Amino acid sequence: MKLTGSAGTKKSKDYFASIGVPAPQDKPLEPPYFVKPPCESSSVGARVIYDEEELRNLEPGLLIEEYVEGEVISLEVIGDGSHFAVVKETLIHIDETYDCNMVTPLPLDLSFRQISYALASNLSLKGIMDVEAISSPKGPKVIEIDARFPSQTPTVVYHSSGINLMELLFRAFTDGVGEIKTLPENKYCIYEHLMLGENGTLIPVGEQVLSMGSDYGKYYEEPGIEILLCKGEKTVFTLIFWGKNREETEARKLKGLSVLKDCFGATV
Repeated sequence: MKLTGSAGTKKSKDYFASIGVPAPQDKPLEPPYFVKPPCESSSVGARVIYDEEELRNLEPGLLIEEYVEGEVISLEVIGDGSHFAVVKETLIHIDETYDCNMVTPLPLDLSFRQISYALASNLSLKGIMDVEAISSPKGPKVIEIDARFPSQTPTVVYHSSGINLMELLFRAFTDGVGEIKTLPENKYCIYEHLMLGENGTLIPVGEQVLSMGSDYGKYYEEPGIEILLCKGEKTVFTLIFWGKNREETEARKLKGLSVLKDCFGATV
């Protein structure tokens, strides 16, 4: 199971509550607690607190909410103000700093899709937003909505479902969008970041490490495999693999890793 992120600002939490969207409880009565600065992006400053003494010593202004254990899931929604296209569920793999180091597709989740549609329609969304939630035993609990074009999930959505979010977003401001009843394709994709560590070990890292790079470019490409290279103090690879199913995609991942092994002596 993975650790979760914060629900964002108080305004977002108030909105969730106003339309009956399930979310982690604010200021729970007992630990563990999840705390996060109210203004930082992604998972910066997030942590879990397990005792009351640590809670009393927190710096003021932090968001404090129920810690919900479960996997982090995401959905993009694109709206034209009146119609709303809920796209493709993805699984957000989280590293030890609560940052995303890998994304993979998920099967359709009717409950999560209904929640995401409600969030977009009640805002009369014109544009794109993503919805992140924890897949808890009691169903999805929404932790965040972001009105921005995401950095990682669009690639996984495209290679697994055939839907181009850029194209769909353009239509939202021209011809309009319609609800998505059936996805064009049902394929698989793996999108991940690996850092070249000591002795050639490839270490999973979150996307924020890419901001420390000084040079970015494509390193290797063939059908179903794309490897991007970020040079800086540390060498970081973004690896993208896709195929008709999970087995074919996993096989292409092994081939991509063998490329890095041959060129860098890298091992996982």
